[in-house]
Amino acid sequence: MAKSDKQHIANRSISDHFPSDRTIFVTQLPIDMNDEDIYNTFNNVAEIDSMRRSSLALSTIDYPSGNDQQDKLNHLSNFNRNVHLILKTEKDLTKILNSNKIKLENHSLNTTTSLIQLYKSLRPNHNDIRSFSTNYIKQFEQDQIIEKNRQISNEIESKMEDDGFTLVERGGKHGRAANEAGVQVASKLFNGGKVDEDSSEYRRKKRKFNQPLDDFYRWQRRDKKRHDLAHLRLKFENDKRKVEDSKQNRRYKPY
Repeated sequence: MAKSDKQHIANRSISDHFPSDRTIFVTQLPIDMNDEDIYNTFNNVAEIDSMRRSSLALSTIDYPSGNDQQDKLNHLSNFNRNVHLILKTEKDLTKILNSNKIKLENHSLNTTTSLIQLYKSLRPNHNDIRSFSTNYIKQFEQDQIIEKNRQISNEIESKMEDDGFTLVERGGKHGRAANEAGVQVASKLFNGGKVDEDSSEYRRKKRKFNQPLDDFYRWQRRDKKRHDLAHLRLKFENDKRKVEDSKQNRRYKPY
């Protein structure tokens, strides 16, 4: 790190931005020092009012005789290594110029230790990579199963009516209501479809639907079976009586 404690000639446009009696130009700063590091370093010696990074190329400064004019130390022209420090008072400027040694504060970022740790963290070993990949794949498969179950649950809930009943669009054969196509509870008309009322199929189904069901309830089926048995018994008795009458009225013919 170097500071200029001698008079130098700079462009007027540059010197107008900084007070000449309270400004010091510092160069050769470590490339990894940030503004906070620079402020903490010089604030231990003198009170700093403000600080500004400089993109000033060293070729615009006339150095004292003895410097190699062909080699302007171009690597110092990087604006990250040049800074203008504006101090509070002229006494603060004198303190910095009279100081023989300024101790650099610990860098908050990009120190050697932190760079080594960053290098190691960006290059994990194979066992860690294998373990991470295996756990990631397992978690992905579990997430896929959970998502599939959630979609199935949403589809079931979407078929629920407002009153809580579930629409059964098509199912297997069941009991007396079975037909060749299976059970179809929800018809097109129930689902909001349109039916041609003038069609013969609609009129036939309507007549069949309006007819009373004699065997819908269990007691109806039981009474019907009892009535059928009584009718068969009565018919059997009538046939039996006719047979007896025919036997009595039949004439005997020996030859």
